[in-house]
Amino acid sequence: MRRRMTEHATAVVSALLLATTASLPAQQAPALTGPMGAGWDTGPALELVERSVARRALPLADTLLQQYTAEAEGTVQFLLESEAAGGVVPLRLDQVAVDLYWQAPGRSRQAIRALRKQDLLPIRQFHYYADRLTLVQEGFGDRIAIGDEQDVRGVPHPLSPDGPLHYHYRLADTLTLHVPGLGAPIRVVRVEVQPRDASLPGFVGDVFVDAEAATLVRMQFTFTPAAYVDPRTERIHVNVEHGLWEGRYWLPYRQELEVRRQAPEVDFGVSTLIRAQMTVRDYDFDTPVSIPDGMPRITFPAGEGDVSRFSETLDEVAVRQGLTVLSADDLAAGFTGPHAMLRLLNRQPDGLPTLRFHLPSFSSVLRANRAEGAVVGGGLSLRPGAGTLVTLHGGYASGPAHASVRVAAARALGGATLHLAARLNDVQEIEPAPEAGLFLNTVSTLLAGRDWTDPYYVDGVGAHLRAGNARLWWSSGVDVERHASADAAWTDSPWADGALRPVLPVDAGSRLRAVASLGWRSDDVAPRLTVNATTSAGAFEGDAFATLLGHAAARVPTPGVPVNLMVQVRAGASIGALPPQHLYLPAGTRTLPGVPPTTLAGSRFAAAGTELSAPLGRVGPVPLAAYAALNGAAVAGRTHVPEQWEVNRGAIARAAATVGLSAYGGIVRVDYSHGLPGIAEWRVRVGPAIAPLL
Repeated sequence: MRRRMTEHATAVVSALLLATTASLPAQQAPALTGPMGAGWDTGPALELVERSVARRALPLADTLLQQYTAEAEGTVQFLLESEAAGGVVPLRLDQVAVDLYWQAPGRSRQAIRALRKQDLLPIRQFHYYADRLTLVQEGFGDRIAIGDEQDVRGVPHPLSPDGPLHYHYRLADTLTLHVPGLGAPIRVVRVEVQPRDASLPGFVGDVFVDAEAATLVRMQFTFTPAAYVDPRTERIHVNVEHGLWEGRYWLPYRQELEVRRQAPEVDFGVSTLIRAQMTVRDYDFDTPVSIPDGMPRITFPAGEGDVSRFSETLDEVAVRQGLTVLSADDLAAGFTGPHAMLRLLNRQPDGLPTLRFHLPSFSSVLRANRAEGAVVGGGLSLRPGAGTLVTLHGGYASGPAHASVRVAAARALGGATLHLAARLNDVQEIEPAPEAGLFLNTVSTLLAGRDWTDPYYVDGVGAHLRAGNARLWWSSGVDVERHASADAAWTDSPWADGALRPVLPVDAGSRLRAVASLGWRSDDVAPRLTVNATTSAGAFEGDAFATLLGHAAARVPTPGVPVNLMVQVRAGASIGALPPQHLYLPAGTRTLPGVPPTTLAGSRFAAAGTELSAPLGRVGPVPLAAYAALNGAAVAGRTHVPEQWEVNRGAIARAAATVGLSAYGGIVRVDYSHGLPGIAEWRVRVGPAIAPLL
């Protein structure tokens, strides 16, 4: 008789998840330490480990279990994580259904019954290693391997016979579970594990053990850098959970694997992630199982197999797991300022080289605009120790014939990250300036004679502290800077007819500023709301000023209609001594297409917009959507605007209507806009998840 998860198993698994999630952050193992301190390798810790080692050496049949079959279902996500964009871009989603078989005294096999995938972006086709698509049935062997030994191999299991020769152990939390129907409570102990020699391949993390039976209940771990075989591997995390079945058998319930990779030679600020998760739906302990000699441990279906086995469609899985391409509201919810180095919150050493070339975007290597002319550059990144990252980037601008330098350092401090930065001849833009996609701006400048940016130069130093989680985050810091106008290096586009618009002058001088930001995002329920605010105060050439900039965005549900509705509101105000760089320009291609950039300028502004999009289906492998948007903005405080900006002083509000087509969830967009009143404008754009990489 096939049995769904019993109430006993459900209670035990739920309690374990709650307790261990509270005691240890998800996907994060304890950082490697120096010499062991108090509590390590005590008698009780070693005695429990010794009993658990002995228990693992016994066959499951010793508990009277003779056989089982089970059904499991899982997904594999292939993602691109951009530090510049502060989020992930889904590339591919796979779905797998697996049958598990086990026969006493220790023979097992797995049959993949159904397997299907959906490409969310055009990528090179490849096949996953088998452990992305299957389940660990017996808590790994005495030597742990990942990815058919191409990711990790030869790592001693902490509960193998020679485990104590390789590891230190310390008792941590003890969880007591009172399960209805069981005569005695269950005590589960979390045992922290650290390698004796971190320079060797090793396990770093926790094992959870039934205190009475010494049975392995759960493992949550990563590895030492020496364990990684593939030089691209940054870090691998594994979580294996067992459930209590029939009140006596700890058998696989859930498994999660994350493999994070980067280019070993060059730090692009981009990682690829493979996230595989598998959950067992039910067990059958009564149907006889016979596994013949010579049968493969894993078998695959012909084609997709029996896709009726899946409880959800791929589209339903994508929605449930939040696999949507980052939109403008997602990015506005991120930390203000550079997103890079947020990975430092996990201070576990990784497998990448200490020193690499640092090329955070294509435009950091080569770009062009009317102020700098042609710019070439490059950089280095250095990680002197776990939780610390230093980057250096330099470039040369042909227009002003000067070099530019940016140096940044970040250090993980508990749950926060301290960022230090210094820059010389760095380019900054007048607010509000959403990401332009500087590569596309280069193409537009050279081929169409339209430069979207409004730059000026900054020299200075700053220190910022950033912290938070997926729902609430904050940052604060201090900057000391020197500002200067950027002169026009090009008045005409090199390869297009027509003059480039003038570079807006700003006031030269010194600025001291304190700045703070706060952001919040609602749970993943409709409407999805994101709010972000940044405030600053300081002095420019000794005269005080203050600024406030806020943004709110919501994805609004449209019941019964397959469309996506998003509403956004932005507003800002500057008071006090107002050099032009503290004004706002809420018009132009990036903010209000079809309205010339200097039509609206002032010390206060408000803007709102709404966009409605609907899927059109696929043209070949390309998913398409249509969208329509209406945006508007108004400004006040226009007496602060310099005369040389040549602003239309009579215009205080404008709007723009847009229609267009997007591909791959908004990664690529082609649209037509018209200012109200204003001009017609065609645009080719990339989504905000990709723009920072360009």
